[in-house]
Amino acid sequence: MSWSRNVFKNWSESVIHKIGDALADEGTGKEYKQMGRILKSSDIPECSGIYLFRDYRDEKNIYCGKTEGQTLRKRLTQHLRGDSRKLRQGEEYTVRWFAEGSSWFGSNTGLLEAIAVIYLNPERNDGNDWKTYLRGQNPTKVLDQAKNLGFYSNDRDEREEFCLRFIEYICQNI
Repeated sequence: MSWSRNVFKNWSESVIHKIGDALADEGTGKEYKQMGRILKSSDIPECSGIYLFRDYRDEKNIYCGKTEGQTLRKRLTQHLRGDSRKLRQGEEYTVRWFAEGSSWFGSNTGLLEAIAVIYLNPERNDGNDWKTYLRGQNPTKVLDQAKNLGFYSNDRDEREEFCLRFIEYICQNI
């Protein structure tokens, strides 16, 4: 899916990594380098958050996840080493994350992941656990979190587009 604007402006910079390859600072001596960027585990923050894997060209959403009581560094390192059913060994992906370090961020990574899964519709998020995190939520809080994720701005048309896409996804997946 192509975006008319940068919906990831509040996320980390996109980095490319081949699943199963060692990270540059893990003492293996092997550095996986692509487009001038070497991914090191020390690049990944030690806090909670959500993350997104996209295809090598950074065009197609593959998988979105949350840290679930771990740090982003620990959870992403597990995925990048190949300890995941959702990502294919030897395949190259771009990865970015949204860290808890943001001043507005609450401790509800489940809600943030639910919003991201609904809005981005990654191809390998096959469960419906987003329902659990949305049930009973204040709609204003959901919209505020979506705005903070960068999925729309103060522009009324962007907010309306987000709301329509959100409602359409929920109606198709209930």
